[in-house]
Amino acid sequence: MDLMFRSAAAARRQGELLRELKPDLALQQEVNLGTAGTLQRAAGADWLVCAASLRACATGDRRVRSRGVAIAGYGPAPRAWPAADVPLPEGGPADRDPP
Repeated sequence: MDLMFRSAAAARRQGELLRELKPDLALQQEVNLGTAGTLQRAAGADWLVCAASLRACATGDRRVRSRGVAIAGYGPAPRAWPAADVPLPEGGPADRDPP
């Protein structure tokens, strides 16, 4: 599920779809941290972790670095996550600001 540039209304609709589908896990890309909570609530997910919220913004980070992947699920949240200080790849599509 790609959440790039989604409004709160669009995130809510996508969350409602997830609620209907009832997946064990939901993987998202290009997550907008401003609407991730809306999606989580609409989906009824018990937890949601965004990669962008696991790292500190570095000097010179562009706006595109504020989005990232996320995982949401139902039931107990996992107790371990990959290290947050892993460098992000450079030069790929995710590294470019939108037109």
